[in-house]
Amino acid sequence: MRLNKPLNKEKILHTLLHPLVIAIPFALITILLLPIEMSKIKIESLATIDTDKGGKNTIQYYHDLDQDSIDEEISHFVNDVGQCAIKVSSAEGFYKGQWNFRGSLPQHARSLAYVDVNGDGVLDIFTLFQRNDSVFLGCVDIENGSQKLIEARYIDKLQRINGKTDYSANLSKVDLNGDQHDEVLININAGYSEQPRKIYAYDFVNDTLLVSPIVGFKHSNWNVLNIDGDKYPMIIPNTVSHENIEAGQGIPFHDYDRWLVVYDHKLAFKIAPIKIGQGSGSVMNYVFTKDGQSEVISIDINNESSNKFTFYQLDTQREKLTKISPRFPVSLNMHTLSYHYDNATYLLLYNAESGWLSILDPFDSLKVIQDHNIGAGLTLLRQMDIDGKGEGEILFMNKIEGERSLVVYSADFKNRFVYKIPSHFKQIRNITSRRLSTGETHFIIQADASLLEFNIHIDRFYLLKTLVLIAFIFGFYVLLISIILHYQKKIITAYYRREQELAELKLKSIRSQLDPHFTFNAINAVSAAILREEKDKAYRYFSLFSKLMRSTMLYSDYMTRLLSDELEFTKNYLDIEKFRFREKFNYQINVAPDVNTSLDVPRNIIQTFAESAVSNGLMHRSEGGDLSISLTMEDSHLIAVFIDNGVGTEKAKMFNKEKAFKAVKIMDEFIRIFNQLNHTRISYKMFDLDGGEDFPGTAVEVRIPMGRQS
Repeated sequence: MRLNKPLNKEKILHTLLHPLVIAIPFALITILLLPIEMSKIKIESLATIDTDKGGKNTIQYYHDLDQDSIDEEISHFVNDVGQCAIKVSSAEGFYKGQWNFRGSLPQHARSLAYVDVNGDGVLDIFTLFQRNDSVFLGCVDIENGSQKLIEARYIDKLQRINGKTDYSANLSKVDLNGDQHDEVLININAGYSEQPRKIYAYDFVNDTLLVSPIVGFKHSNWNVLNIDGDKYPMIIPNTVSHENIEAGQGIPFHDYDRWLVVYDHKLAFKIAPIKIGQGSGSVMNYVFTKDGQSEVISIDINNESSNKFTFYQLDTQREKLTKISPRFPVSLNMHTLSYHYDNATYLLLYNAESGWLSILDPFDSLKVIQDHNIGAGLTLLRQMDIDGKGEGEILFMNKIEGERSLVVYSADFKNRFVYKIPSHFKQIRNITSRRLSTGETHFIIQADASLLEFNIHIDRFYLLKTLVLIAFIFGFYVLLISIILHYQKKIITAYYRREQELAELKLKSIRSQLDPHFTFNAINAVSAAILREEKDKAYRYFSLFSKLMRSTMLYSDYMTRLLSDELEFTKNYLDIEKFRFREKFNYQINVAPDVNTSLDVPRNIIQTFAESAVSNGLMHRSEGGDLSISLTMEDSHLIAVFIDNGVGTEKAKMFNKEKAFKAVKIMDEFIRIFNQLNHTRISYKMFDLDGGEDFPGTAVEVRIPMGRQS
């Protein structure tokens, strides 16, 4: 067992360092960070066409009016004489009729309501229009292309400021009185003209109009709730305060405060306005139902406070607000939405600063049940079913450096697609969908007077594309890591080969300097001097020999040493050789004044060529040998010149055979490795002189770059 443990560790280490394993984390990080839209849902651009009434301030809608699951096309526009007009065409493009109302169509009162008020099974279309200083309600029956169900039903009078009216309005429907017929709910919000700011309910069957009490705040979208056991619902609107109706102007519930209000089915106060706080802002209300129970969450948005959002639970029966302390970070830039998913409704909260989107359980003190990081800087629009599959997609708008994109997430936030809106469009006027006779649902964006039509579908090759992308990324990293490991192995192998060669060269160098022949001859020469009783001379040369041996051992692990140390080592060596050969040669070492002897040079580079001059050339002379060594500087190079009057290179090879220039050959290998490791270019050249037939002499010139220190 003990013998197997190291083997198992080696196997584990070998497995972990395999390219297939190393590539996994890199591939995962790349896949997560790549800005590639790999979505199961695909958006296919089908057409870009003009609205049906192009150039006439048209907003185009699609709604199934005749209950056949196919949407008709509805154009709400201003006709040639400046009047409010409605035109309806079938899904196949057949004209059903156009209705004109004697009155204008204000820019901020473009809402339509669809209600079957005459009981023929076909939805009728309601619109608002303005005549002078009054607002009127009109209604058309698409089954009758010439008649109107309502020509002009008076709703209210508008106040004027500087001769102009300033208001917004929208329509919806709800059965308030429980007679199985929907009333048309109308919301009118005056701006600086202050009034009216009311909710109206028109009953077509009885031709009656209910009106809410006068208030100073505005109403926006509302929720309808029935929880007190009777057949009548209550209306819980969102409220907005802009601070332009002060207290003391005779209008109750001024909009310098923020209010929560609930109306009954007669538009009287079910819960009289409750002051939430001072300052401009709004109160958003969301109604949730689950297993027969209802929960109302109110969000107070204070525009003038750093603590902008405050959450409350509203008990409509006890008319009580209870503050909720949410368990998630609240920022100044948040968006909220009633979110429907998997047959349940939740509160969706998007933090545009951090990019985190939270899904909250309204029945558990707004507990966070899911979190998604979808990126910062988006504007939450709405949830709507744009592909006809029954699950509402979540729509966002993204604006970066003036460029706008529509960002759509699937209901489970697992898939998304992004459509970059062409820059020449100035305004997004409507976002809707259209059901066709083919059973498809097309997604439509109205930009200015153009309709951008798309088909939303499931990408059948999504899984294959995803697998191909993952395989490509993974394969890329496997290949890259394999190449890196391959070349790293080559580099390491080459490095260790050079280290091995260097170690061998060091041993060869030591052996060369400690050559038994040289060592024994040097010792014998010292011994002979002792026998001749030349004690001082014997001591001096024995001391030189010991210094030579000490220096050899001391620098055995170094590739370089100081030039001064190299010169001293060479001088000691030559003195011993001169003593050993009984003064058959002389030498001179001349160092130019500009040579810096404190710089490093390759070890033995001077001594080796001095040794070569002695052992290959001068040793074959009986007397009169001479060796000259000169060191000069030239263009940042140390130039070492060796000149001897020996037998020359050719005769040396003949006399010494395999031992000829042995030290120089070792130095050749040393210089090659030294140049590789230090990225330098040391070079030398050796040639014979023409000094005579028997002793032509030899010259060696060594060039050592001194621009950088080793």
